[in-house]
Order: sequence, then structure tokens, then C-alpha cells
Amino acid sequence: MKRFIFNTLLFLIFTFSCFTQSSVSSVISNLRATINNTSEDFATISLKWKIPQKNDITEFIIYRDNKQILKENLSLLKPIEILTGKYTSYFDTVTNLSDEYYYAVLTKTRNGDFFDIIIPTVNATVNPVIPKPKKTVFSENINKPGRIETRENERELIPLPYLNEEDNSYVEKKAIPKKNIEIAKKLSAKKTEKKSKPLQILPQDKKPESGDQYLLSTIVNTSFIKADWNTAESEFLKFLKINRTEETVSRANFYLGQIYYYQGKSKNALNSFMTSLNNYPIESRQWIDEVLEEFEIE
Repeated sequence: MKRFIFNTLLFLIFTFSCFTQSSVSSVISNLRATINNTSEDFATISLKWKIPQKNDITEFIIYRDNKQILKENLSLLKPIEILTGKYTSYFDTVTNLSDEYYYAVLTKTRNGDFFDIIIPTVNATVNPVIPKPKKTVFSENINKPGRIETRENERELIPLPYLNEEDNSYVEKKAIPKKNIEIAKKLSAKKTEKKSKPLQILPQDKKPESGDQYLLSTIVNTSFIKADWNTAESEFLKFLKINRTEETVSRANFYLGQIYYYQGKSKNALNSFMTSLNNYPIESRQWIDEVLEEFEIE
């Protein structure tokens, strides 16, 4: 009986390990979308991306939309293509040549896990692809009598005067002095310190035992808990320069991610939480969602 329980535990540990490893190595990166060629009726858009060297990806799910694809609108979209196998490129054909096109490439693994994390500039594009942008064309005959009625599109392009509703008179728009713009920027500048999500300390670091755990927990319970971000960041980076266990490295990155988040360094925070995701998937995913909201705001 004891042997059966022992073997069962080993199997569960192995299964969990495989799952957490796949969560890190199953996200594509460096997604790029460019115009491949255009004609009068359609255009071909080339998608290219990179896959991790070690991965268990079996499917690539490609999404397209006329606005940036974010976590909030992903459930409203249907994939335009599902590629089975190992791919690093795809060609999409579109017919509305003046529309804006955004893309995202998500993945499924061998065991059926679907990774629906949207990371702008990593697996989702942030700049639109427009095959043939609309051109603003003014005709020299636009104001000739008898032709205005037949040129509705051109007439709509004539800029209207700015109406001052207070005195019902037309006023000319004046350029804002450069000095005033600089003052406005300072007044509206974002604070680098964020307080939207409270600090999170893992249970094992509340009562340190010994060795690596004692040193890491000391940093957590001093500079980190006091929100001394510069000191805490420096101490954690020094801590990670020494060879540590994988679990300890994940914990240190979990705290580094929070430090970067509160400093407004969204990209650094995301990288740290992706590293801690392997050993702390639930906690890290919650912070990843929080960081992605910052990406969308920015």
C-alpha cells in the first residue's frame, strides 16, 4: 500500500512538472505582420514568428481583427486558421484593402492545453497593417458651380471652421506655445509608483527556515515589504547571481516582478512573472493579468 501511494505521488509530481514546463515553453514570440503583395482585389499579409527551442506545441491558432487584439475581446473572435504541426509563418489573404488588420498567434500543446495569454509585441501585434491606406484627394474643380452636388466625398474633406459656442463667432485655431506643452506634460505625467494591487508574500517566506530561504526571506521582510524598490531590486539581482535552486529562482523572480510592476516597468515585470510561472502558476498568472492591463493602458 505504501509503495502504491509513493508511486502515485511520483506520477503526480512528474505530471505537474511537465505541465508547468510547457507553460513557459509554449508561447510564440517576435510576431511580425507585413504586406507581402497587393493587387486591385486582394492583398497578402505575411505573418512570421519564433517558437521556443524546447516546446511541445502541436497547434497554432491564428486570430485577426480590425482593432488591437486584447484579452478582453479574444472571446469574441473566431480563429481564421489553425495550423497543426511546427510552423513559423503564415500568409493571410484579405479583400478589404483599406481596413486595418491586427493579429495574434496562440498555441495548444500536446496534452491539449490552450494558452490564451495575450502579450502585446510578443504574440500579438500592436501596429496595424493597412494594404492600401485611403488617400485624401482634393480636386481643383471642387468649388465650381454645378459640380459640388456630384462630389459629395470631396466636399466632406473640406475642413470646417472651429465654432466657439460661447459667442457663436468663428475663431482661428492658434498653435499652443511649446512652453505651455512642457508644463502640461509635467502636470499630467504618470507616477511611476502604482498601488492598484497589494504586495503578495508567499507563505514560505513569512517564517524563514535556513539557507537560501532564509536569505531570500530576509530581503522580502526588509526592503521589499517597506516598498524600498531600488534597494530590494538590487538585493534580489545580487541574490540571483549566485547558483540557486529552480524553485528559489522562481520565488525571487516572483518578487522582482512585483517590484518592476510598482516601478511602472511593465516589460521587466512580465519577464519576471513568466519565469516564476513554472513553479507558481496560479500566483504568477494573477500578476500577469495585472501587468497586461498596464500594457493596454499604455
